[in-house]
Amino acid sequence: MFMLLLSAALAAQTTAPETPAAAPTPVATEKPVCRKEVPLGSIMAKRTCHSKAEWAAIDSANAGAAENARRINGGRTGAPR
Repeated sequence: MFMLLLSAALAAQTTAPETPAAAPTPVATEKPVCRKEVPLGSIMAKRTCHSKAEWAAIDSANAGAAENARRINGGRTGAPR
């Protein structure tokens, strides 16, 4: 009796329609933003690519460094008077 129930359960399991496996959703990656930069002492531009978030961090750090240099310099430009 047990074998009959077991074989019926297996038969019902194998006849069920198989649902196709869901394709894994692609990870949404940020499109890189490229900028051309000319290194100091060069005339050849170099292409640099980062994400928007990385560019925001780089720009913020550069702005902070520039402000710090202006503050330390006290408005002196180095030009002769």
